[in-house]
Amino acid sequence: MDWVAFSKQWQYRDEILLAVTDDRKMSNVDSAAAFFILMILAVGSQYCQRQNGESLLRPYEYFTLALPYLNSIVQLHSLANVQGVWAGTFLRQLC
Repeated sequence: MDWVAFSKQWQYRDEILLAVTDDRKMSNVDSAAAFFILMILAVGSQYCQRQNGESLLRPYEYFTLALPYLNSIVQLHSLANVQGVWAGTFLRQLC
């Protein structure tokens, strides 16, 4: 995971997540950011699920929200492409 790139994406998480919930069209860069943010939230919610986290979505719900943005990841032809596909496969195994 490119944590430097992700930390930049994380700074805009509120705008990106609002666009996700409003089902707004996003650029490829924002769509890729949405995918990685939702996948990190899915993994995090997997660990928090055992700790009375009723306000969190379940891991599978974050995963489902991330899936529409997988197309933007597949089109990248870079290391982020490999990381995104791996993250999706890994999390799918957990859910």
